[in-house]
Formats: sequence, structure tokens, C-alpha cells
Amino acid sequence: MSKGKRTKDRAGAIASFLNGLKLPARDAERIAVLLQDMGVENEDYLEILATLEMRDQWLEELGEEGDLTPIQVRLLKEGLDRLGMGAK
Repeated sequence: MSKGKRTKDRAGAIASFLNGLKLPARDAERIAVLLQDMGVENEDYLEILATLEMRDQWLEELGEEGDLTPIQVRLLKEGLDRLGMGAK
């Protein structure tokens, strides 16, 4: 698989998840980069994040550090809750 294809696949899974949360496109793009920088690069890692025991604490820390707004933290928690229920 080519590097370009891998990059598109990564962006596709994350973007699809964030778009499903109805985030504005600009915010979704920024959060996608944030997640990818933290190692959440594809659907598999997104599902791992969804079921991670310390996930909410991690998201709260991102909010405290100013990387996410309070509404973004809430939307991500709710979206990951839904994703996690399907991954179990």
C-alpha cells in the first residue's frame, strides 16, 4: 500500500467519526490532527480510545490544556461512548 493511500485511510476514519459528531469542519480538521498526533491514526485506534478506561480523564486534560473546548470534550465523550458500545 502506498504512503498516500495510508494517509487517506487514516484521515478518512477519523474524519468520518468527527463529521458524525456534527463538529464544524474547521474544528473537525484540527481535532483530527490532534488525535493523529497522539497516535489515534485509524479506526482500530479510535475503537481502542473508545474503550480505554482512562479516556475521559485524557479528554478532560486536553480540555484543561486548551486543546479542546468544553463542548468538544463532551461531544467526543458521547461519540466515543457510542463507538465503544459497538466495539465491545
